[in-house]
Amino acid sequence: MNGLGLLATLATLSLFAIASGQNPENKMEASPTASPIGQCLSVSMSSPSKGMSIAQAVLSRKDAPPEAQIPALDCMAHAEVIVGKVEAASADEERALRILNSSPLPEAFRANILSNAGGVFTALGDSSRAIELFEAASTSAKQHNIPMAQVAALMNLASLYSETLNEPATADAYFRQAIQLAKPLHRDDVYMYFNYGFNLVQLKKYVEADSIFTHVIDLSLNDPSLEGVRYRAESQRAVILLAKGELSQALGLLHNAIPELRRLADVEGEARALLTFADLQLSKGNNQEALLSAQRVLRLTEHGPFPKGRIEAMHRLVRIYLAMNFPRKALEFSESLRELELGDLKQRNYRDIPTLEAKLHNQVDEYENSSATEST
Repeated sequence: MNGLGLLATLATLSLFAIASGQNPENKMEASPTASPIGQCLSVSMSSPSKGMSIAQAVLSRKDAPPEAQIPALDCMAHAEVIVGKVEAASADEERALRILNSSPLPEAFRANILSNAGGVFTALGDSSRAIELFEAASTSAKQHNIPMAQVAALMNLASLYSETLNEPATADAYFRQAIQLAKPLHRDDVYMYFNYGFNLVQLKKYVEADSIFTHVIDLSLNDPSLEGVRYRAESQRAVILLAKGELSQALGLLHNAIPELRRLADVEGEARALLTFADLQLSKGNNQEALLSAQRVLRLTEHGPFPKGRIEAMHRLVRIYLAMNFPRKALEFSESLRELELGDLKQRNYRDIPTLEAKLHNQVDEYENSSATEST
């Protein structure tokens, strides 16, 4: 998944690969710190302060070996990312990598720490560093026959290209490699398939995406912990149905998914579903309904874990106000949108904004000229 949900998925993949240690020779001996450190990343996702406490308890030990220090620093960096301590997160992850490079440790351990570090640098916005680390993890895992670690690294690369760099075609190749590698391991990971399906939607490969989301829903039906994934998959199926013009069916899925995602406090899931709802209502000419939906996304994403949703909501509001014949209002939101996207030049529609603004200025002039003519 994306945003915080995606980070949790990547951490889970990496933790599983470390814990599974694909070959007997790669398994680490148990140590007094193995259990708490094994829990540290998952704890950090829900309680960064607890994660930092676990990590600090290990790091404060003078006799802590490298195999304890490294995951503690990695966990600390993940927690610091979540609470916004950017410089500290970068410093702690780099320190973990320096110790890793100078210590003779099992290759499974090494590959998965590299993947985890790539996740931190992805969240910090350093995509080139993240790619370097993910590729190193994938290469190491392939060379030493550690397939689950390779799957984790490939999934990280796929998600980075799909979400951060907005290159779904590149992401697709990584997703397919990861899924092909995972099949003989009998790891039917619901998050992996959801992310793959989401990327297929970006590529407009709707038939294949629909099949993937059906599989995701089937996998999640009997597991209460996967409710959020199921309702996200339903909302993505609504995107597909909307593209096919099957509006009634799409609306039914959204009416079911939106309140459930709200109940689960899944901000990103709800925001994405509401954006689809806005698109659907706009296509039906229900501009006021579309407006209310986009405005709710704007409120949801003001301080939340899905900043990209705010940009997407702004795009919708520009279109909605144009449809409502309020070009001046549309221009105001376009200017706000430009400021947001200037903060992240990787956003896919950045180059379109100046062109859009020029068109909007023209429409404002035409509208005001025609209004002046009518009044005389």
